[in-house]
Amino acid sequence: MKKNKIIISYFFGFISCLIVTTVSAAILYNAKDIEFTPSDESWNVNNMQDAVNDIKDNYIPKSELLGKVWEFNYTGGEQTFSIPLTGTYKIELWGAQGGSAYAYNSSEYLGGYGGYSVGEIKWEKNQIVYINVGGQGNNMVYACSEVVKGNGYNGGTNTSCQGSALYGTNYSNYLYAGGGGGATHIATTSGLLSTLENKKDSILIVSGGGGAATSAGSTYYANHSAVGGNAGGLIGNQGGYSGAYNLASDVGIGGTQTTSGTSGNRGGASVKQEASFGQGCIADKDNFSGGHLKVSGGGGYYGGGCGNHSGGGAGSSYIGNISLTNKAMYCYNCKTSDIEDTKTISNTCVSEEPVEQCSKKGHGYAKITLVSLD
Repeated sequence: MKKNKIIISYFFGFISCLIVTTVSAAILYNAKDIEFTPSDESWNVNNMQDAVNDIKDNYIPKSELLGKVWEFNYTGGEQTFSIPLTGTYKIELWGAQGGSAYAYNSSEYLGGYGGYSVGEIKWEKNQIVYINVGGQGNNMVYACSEVVKGNGYNGGTNTSCQGSALYGTNYSNYLYAGGGGGATHIATTSGLLSTLENKKDSILIVSGGGGAATSAGSTYYANHSAVGGNAGGLIGNQGGYSGAYNLASDVGIGGTQTTSGTSGNRGGASVKQEASFGQGCIADKDNFSGGHLKVSGGGGYYGGGCGNHSGGGAGSSYIGNISLTNKAMYCYNCKTSDIEDTKTISNTCVSEEPVEQCSKKGHGYAKITLVSLD
C-alpha cells in the first residue's frame, strides 16, 4: 500500500485536509515542522498539537489585515520589514528637516523642510525590504553653546556643531550653522542611500532631506543669517541668502535626478565632502577662513550643495522605480513636474506629525499600508 501525505492548513478558523499520493511529507508553519509518517494501518503524528495551537494563537484572517498600517519612526539605524501577505502596498515617506540656527537676538532661521513621497507597489509574501528613516540635522544656538536634536542620518550632516567657527576672540563674532537633514528611503538592498549608487534598481522610493540654516552672533554679521533649502521632488531647492553681503552665487544648490548640488562659489572656508549620490555636502567646521563659513546641504537621491554664509541646498526625491504606481513627490515651494516618473507637486503644508502630502518638521518618517490582496 502506498504511503500518503496529509497537508494541514488553517483557514478562517477551520482545519481542512487534503490527501495526496506521495512518499513522505512535511509542512512548515511559523517555524514549526508538522511531520506525518503514514503506515498501512495507523498514523504516527509528531508535534501536530503544538503546531495547531500555534496557529490558533497567531492566525489573523487576511480580511483583517486590509488597511493595516506599519509605521517606522527615526531610530538612527536601518529597519527591516518582512512582507506579511502578497498584495499591493502604499508607501509613504517623509524626509528629515535640516538643522535650524538661532541668532544672537533670538531670531530663528529654519532648516529646510524634507519632502514627501508616495507610491504603490505589489510585494510577495516574505519579501524583505530595508527602511532608512532620515535624521534631522543639528540645530545650533548662539555661540554653539548647545546642540539640539538630530544627526542627519542617511545623507545629512552627522557631526556635532557642524559648520561652526569662531571669528576673532569674542563670541559676539561667532558664525554658525545647523546640519543637513537626512533622506528617507526604502530599498530591496541593505545600506545607506549613499552606498546604493551602483544598485539603483534596488531603490524603490526616496524622500529628500532639507538643507541647513545659518546665523550670526552679532549685528555685524547679521546679514549672514539665512534659511536652508527645502527638499525637492524633481529638484531640491537652493538655500536662502540675505543682506547686501550675501550673493545669490553663495547659496548651496539642490540635487536633481541625475546630479548632486554644487556649493556656493565664494572663496575662504572649505568643505569636508562635496555633495554626491545619497549624500549632502558636509561643511568643514575646522576650516574657517577670512570671515567665510560653509553651511551643509541635505541628503537625498542626489544631495544638496553647501552654502557660503548662505543656506545649504536640499536633496532631491525619487519615484522612478518601474514597480511603483500611483506615485508622486510633494515638496515645499518647489519646481513641479507632470511626468509620471518625476511627478512633483508643490505645496506649503508643514506639520509636526506625519501628514499625507505635507512636509514634516524634525526627523523623517515612513508608513506602509496594505491596500489590496492578490
